[in-house]
Amino acid sequence: MRISNYKKYLFYLIAISLIIRCFLAYILELGGEEAYYWTFALYPNLSHFYQLFTNNLTLGNEFFTRFVSIFIGSVNTWIIFVLGRRMKSELTGLFAAFLYTTSIYCSIITGTLVSPDTPQSMFILLSVYFLHEGLIVKYEDSEESRRLCSMALVMSGVFIGFAMLSKFSSALLWIGTLIYIVIFDRRVLKRPQIYISVIISLLVLCPIIIWNIKYNFIGFRYIDKAVLAFSDNFTLKDTAVELCRQIIYNNPVNIVIAISAIFSFRRVRYLRNDQYKLLISLFMPFFLMGLVSISFFPLIMLSGAYLEVKYRHRTRIKLPSVLKKSINVFSLIVLIGVIQVYTGFFDMETKKSPDYKIGTDDISLDRYGWRELTKEFKNLRSMDVALGNISEHAYIISNNYSSAAHYDYYLANPCNISVKTIGKIDQTRKYAFTTQELGGLKIGESAYYIESSRDSISGLTIGLSYYKRVETAKIIYIYRLRKPVVRYTIYRFKELNTIPKKELISVPKIYKRW
Repeated sequence: MRISNYKKYLFYLIAISLIIRCFLAYILELGGEEAYYWTFALYPNLSHFYQLFTNNLTLGNEFFTRFVSIFIGSVNTWIIFVLGRRMKSELTGLFAAFLYTTSIYCSIITGTLVSPDTPQSMFILLSVYFLHEGLIVKYEDSEESRRLCSMALVMSGVFIGFAMLSKFSSALLWIGTLIYIVIFDRRVLKRPQIYISVIISLLVLCPIIIWNIKYNFIGFRYIDKAVLAFSDNFTLKDTAVELCRQIIYNNPVNIVIAISAIFSFRRVRYLRNDQYKLLISLFMPFFLMGLVSISFFPLIMLSGAYLEVKYRHRTRIKLPSVLKKSINVFSLIVLIGVIQVYTGFFDMETKKSPDYKIGTDDISLDRYGWRELTKEFKNLRSMDVALGNISEHAYIISNNYSSAAHYDYYLANPCNISVKTIGKIDQTRKYAFTTQELGGLKIGESAYYIESSRDSISGLTIGLSYYKRVETAKIIYIYRLRKPVVRYTIYRFKELNTIPKKELISVPKIYKRW
């Protein structure tokens, strides 16, 4: 069977994207959130679906930690193509695949980095595919067509369930589906398959529901902190910054194309009415909740169909100029990001006060310097154990989940020691559970504490509150282009003499109903 030219171009697109994403996965160090989700495999739990999407830590460097994200990113590009082909044609699918690939969110954040958004993205795309197949009956008079639609509608419940298992915000797919049914096609309410589909999605979600009932729905505290509509103390400036971030994540050119597609539909019917209404219905709940990047998925299909109609007069395959601009903007954003991580070239802060803590405003440092810190810490710990300065069983103590995860991945795991936390559960999250599972904190124990110049709390505050003695073991500067960009002060906390309040080192009693 001869492969179409469109598929050949798709394979080239996936291959080139794969090479770029593999390169980025290899050179970039893990961010705090990435390291935190890596711990989901380090400390597996029934309620953590993401552990199924890791390499089970058999190969532990950054590249292999991100490998499944890279794989899913390629699969998602293929799903986008297939969805576009089912909706209209292979050319629509190809254009949609280019739009997906040139989105920073789709290719880098979910397609390269470690995140629960990665499995969520795949299951949302599969959900959209089966919702389209189940709700849009192409041949009303065909019994076989109606039967296939019924099966697809049931399957959509399976994948929506998996999407919710990845991130509960995926439940907005059902809100979008309800909007479509109530406003545009109430006949679906007479189909038993829609109710079966909802029940199936809830059954798939059972592990999360059971776990959250057990702990008084503590997991739902952290659902999509980026949601603008319900964020606490979100100022106009914060909203503007988040909006700019979302524009960059989704590629400004792609956003312009999507807006053009939405407002051109009355004039240019590039899809069937019911297809357009379904995609807009799925788009709206995510967009209104501030989840702009996820809301962009249905718009990719609109944009692909819109571009095909706009450029279909061409007799041979040639990328529209607007897609070339999208590729250029994507490449520029990625290049700027990598340059910033390794050079700090785009640091706009020129005048700093004398008490300025280096590295405070540079978010790129979240992915820089950890490999160097690993070497320094391993040498320090080996020397400390050999000289009897600290027990070989001493762990690392931290006060928040992001730093704890970084220390877990880069410092504790290579040295075969553990990380525990002191802090409220909204600051330590899963580490409140793992600290308890690791035996909690005991009188007489010693620990390391790593204080970054980017931290807002001094390690001395914690050390002097709970330990008999606090010693400065070493001060380490991380350099970038021979310029110090962040300072780490490593403390030895000697002999714990005060056990922190239980809510600071474990799950509070209020969450232990069972």
